[in-house]
Amino acid sequence: MHWTVGRKIGLGYLIVALALLSVGLIAQRSLSGLLEAARWKEHTFAVLHQLDQINTLLKDAETGQRGYLLTGRDSYLAPYQQALRDLPSALRALAELTRDNPAQQQRQQALQQALNSKLSELRDTIALRRTQGLAAAQAVVQSDRGKQWMDRIRVVMTDMGAEEQRLLQQRDQAQLQRANLALAVLRYGIPAALLAMLLAAWAVGRNIVGPLAELTQAASLIAAGNLAPRLSSQPRRDELGQLREAFASMASSLRSKASLASQIATGDLRVAPPLSSTQDELGLALRNMVEKLQAVVGSLQQGKQLMAGVVDTVSSGAQQVSQATDETAVAITQLATTIAELRQSSEITAQRMAEVSHNSSGAAEVAQDGRKAVADTAQAMDEIQQRMHLVGERIAELTERSLDISAIINVVNALAEQAAILAVNASVEAAHAGEQGGGFVAVAQEMKTLAGQSKQAVSEVRRILLDIPPTISALLQATEQSSAAVHIGVNRVGVAGEALARMASEAHSNAEAAQQIASSALQQLSGVQQLAAAILQIKQDNQANLHSMRQMQQATQDLQQTNQQLTRAIEHFQR
Repeated sequence: MHWTVGRKIGLGYLIVALALLSVGLIAQRSLSGLLEAARWKEHTFAVLHQLDQINTLLKDAETGQRGYLLTGRDSYLAPYQQALRDLPSALRALAELTRDNPAQQQRQQALQQALNSKLSELRDTIALRRTQGLAAAQAVVQSDRGKQWMDRIRVVMTDMGAEEQRLLQQRDQAQLQRANLALAVLRYGIPAALLAMLLAAWAVGRNIVGPLAELTQAASLIAAGNLAPRLSSQPRRDELGQLREAFASMASSLRSKASLASQIATGDLRVAPPLSSTQDELGLALRNMVEKLQAVVGSLQQGKQLMAGVVDTVSSGAQQVSQATDETAVAITQLATTIAELRQSSEITAQRMAEVSHNSSGAAEVAQDGRKAVADTAQAMDEIQQRMHLVGERIAELTERSLDISAIINVVNALAEQAAILAVNASVEAAHAGEQGGGFVAVAQEMKTLAGQSKQAVSEVRRILLDIPPTISALLQATEQSSAAVHIGVNRVGVAGEALARMASEAHSNAEAAQQIASSALQQLSGVQQLAAAILQIKQDNQANLHSMRQMQQATQDLQQTNQQLTRAIEHFQR
């Protein structure tokens, strides 16, 4: 039979389960026996209790009967009546409890007959006491009929109690035996089950855990790079044996692939890594790596050849450019010296022309200022002449307004006289009105005062108007004389303006020519400065180019060395 790891583990669990099941079954039977014995003991105690209750009820019935016989009072019959009510149920309970025991059933029936006879005797004595008196009842009691039945009852109850005590002893012994058995099971069964568990664990550990630990250590060694782990050679047909063989095959395959990788690392690209299966990812990766390396080496060889040609071309070009740059640097230095001398001459010329332009501009500005002053004077004279005309017109208008004011003054004078007359009339009417006209008197007085003031104002204005015409006439005469003088001044200013205009035009032409010459000199100086700056920049750029050419030559040498190293590296691989 082929025992797999699962079957071995299952067998171990089965042994442990059987041991635990055996202990459990034995313990369960022992506990069930204990529970059964305890239940029968309770049953025995219940029978004994029921016998005691029947005996107590019978004593209560006798007590009530004796009290009634002695006193004749019905109140003493209460215990007797209570016993009559409770005894049937107590007898039924006793019959139910002793139903499993035929001997006890026979005694229970005998007890019930004796009790019925005893109760009949009690009823007879109570009836005789109630109907015939105490003597008749005492005669029945003294006949010992009740005592005989009572003795019989005690014998039956004693036999039943003795039987129950015997059964109680038997059940106690049975309970003790079952308890001892349960203790023995717990005392010896549990250690036996534990021993079976330990044996099963030891067997599983020896047969499964040990090989698993060995395989785990081998896996750790392989993960750390040790491809030759030590594995047991003991043959196994279960899953662990198959796993060990798989580990050994894996280690062998990894060692062969590591050997191929070492050959590839030494430069031998002629190897063809074998494939363990179609899903051998490591073998496929090695094949792909060899193919890629072969392609890379081929590309590197082509690149090496191209790089050699580029290095030669760049080296020769760098030498030619370096020579040309040196010659250009010498020529640029000579040209910079010449440009510096030309810039100094241009600066001196520009300074002289700037002074001439400045003087010409000053003369032109003076002529222009004189022309402007003459033009301003002529314009001012024209404005004066126009103002004089306006003054004449305003004087004429003032004369007309004076006439209008005279007419207005005459009207105001007439109104003042009429107001004076109205004030007099108002005063007269106020005098006729008496006290009610007191207010009109004040108004009339004010009107009279206002009329007097108006007349005085009119007289003053008329006097002023009389003085205005002579003043206006003198003003007109002075205005005409001033206008004639202004006209003469305007003519003279025009002649002076024309002369100054010709002089300003010539000065302006001279200034423009001087400015053009100065501007040309400045432009020439600016061009010379720009040319000098350009030459200086070219010189600096040429020096930078020369430095770059030196670096290019050094880089070309480094590139040649790299090409030689690449050639040696390519020669290391074999395809």
